[in-house]
Amino acid sequence: MKKKLTLFIAILCFGIIFTYTAFPTSHALDSYCMVCNGYNKTALWFLQNGRVVTYLFYHVMNFIHMPMNTLGYVSAFLANVCFSVAITSLFYKLKNNLKIDNPWKKGILLLALFLLYYNPLLTSILLLDEVCVIACGIMLFTLSSIKLFNGGIKNYLLAFIFCLIGVFCYQGIASYLFVTMFILLITDNKLKIKDQLFRIIFTIINYIVSFLSNYLIIRFVYNKKFGQFNIIKNINHIINNLLPDALKNYYHYISYVKIYYILVLLSIVLLVVFIILNRNKLKNIIYSICLIISSIIIPFIPNVFMASNMNYSDAKMTLTIVSVPICLLVVVIIHNTNKIMNYITCFVLIMYLAISGYSVHQNMKIDIKRFKNDTAYLAQVNSKIYYYEKRNNIKVKKVYYAYDIDSAYYYNFGYNNGANIRLMKVNWAFECSFKTMTKKQIKIEKMLKKDYIKYFDGLNYNKFNSKQFIFDNDTLYLLIY
Repeated sequence: MKKKLTLFIAILCFGIIFTYTAFPTSHALDSYCMVCNGYNKTALWFLQNGRVVTYLFYHVMNFIHMPMNTLGYVSAFLANVCFSVAITSLFYKLKNNLKIDNPWKKGILLLALFLLYYNPLLTSILLLDEVCVIACGIMLFTLSSIKLFNGGIKNYLLAFIFCLIGVFCYQGIASYLFVTMFILLITDNKLKIKDQLFRIIFTIINYIVSFLSNYLIIRFVYNKKFGQFNIIKNINHIINNLLPDALKNYYHYISYVKIYYILVLLSIVLLVVFIILNRNKLKNIIYSICLIISSIIIPFIPNVFMASNMNYSDAKMTLTIVSVPICLLVVVIIHNTNKIMNYITCFVLIMYLAISGYSVHQNMKIDIKRFKNDTAYLAQVNSKIYYYEKRNNIKVKKVYYAYDIDSAYYYNFGYNNGANIRLMKVNWAFECSFKTMTKKQIKIEKMLKKDYIKYFDGLNYNKFNSKQFIFDNDTLYLLIY
């Protein structure tokens, strides 16, 4: 127990160092609306989307009067705690299964498991105020797979409870249940084939029942009717749109992409060499394929049943896709005894760690810079309104906004990902932030087409300009560059 606690604290400290840039107040677009609407109204929105644990989390934050500028520190710390529990639990289970005593091999395995959770795509959830809830869900799916693997009625019951709560944390990260289960099965040399298949079947049942329960919660809370969905149409949409977009977005979070491609190629080569040299070829090949498929395909299962007009995917919904090369290396580490392969694997993992750490650090720094640019723009708008009101003794009551011809979605100083989206280009976030920054009862809406044609038709800017403001009595017509 003492060794477990020591390892947990060590992982926690390293995780905090890895994610320290995420500790200040979140600057995600959702955060503006939380500040504008408050904890309780934000919580209700999450409940309507089946994220019950996030709903409870925000109500607790409201109950204890948690300052919103402190929430980022609390949530980021708790997220690291959850990841540390998941890594420690999975590491000890694999170590015991394989009876690993070699410190060198234990270190390599621990590093690989760390990267299973701390990868470049982690930025996509570190941006969020509720990052600790998503991390809690990942932890619960990991613990659920361990309980399922252990077997027994008590463990099966606990596994189902963990899985159910995990889905109520966030539906998009349920693929961790399958990823960790297949990693555990690859390490197993004792269970019979029928027992292994039983665990896979029970994992699938847990997944299905948990999602059905989540669906019922949404139906009960959300009064509006869901849109119609077509399974064949949705599968086609996943293959042609969502999966390619996910792979493209995934690499937008990575620094030194070319080096990362080389590392992925090395991971595949190491796996192929390992399978050729390994005695249990068939079992390892089958479970390795299942591991890769579950990492890539499972994140899109909810999309099969989404309403066609609302079917989308997001980086935080596809976290395990970025873990595929790490999963390949975990398979290699588990049974490999070749020293040269161990050295190469260790080198590849250290490179993965360096790129992942740098990517997270850079993306969070870009997010802070984006936040400063956003708030500077809002301050300029607020200043224009203030001086207009002061000079003319008129209170501005309405603001109508539109975008110029090629208004950029991302800033030009970072990657095209969630950390670098211009606030002004997302209408709901811009409206929330505007209300928060001005602290006035001003109605803000998108501009009608006829007003855009009247005031701004054909205009295009690449920086802030006074001509983007047209005041008409108590109304401001605003063009966003």
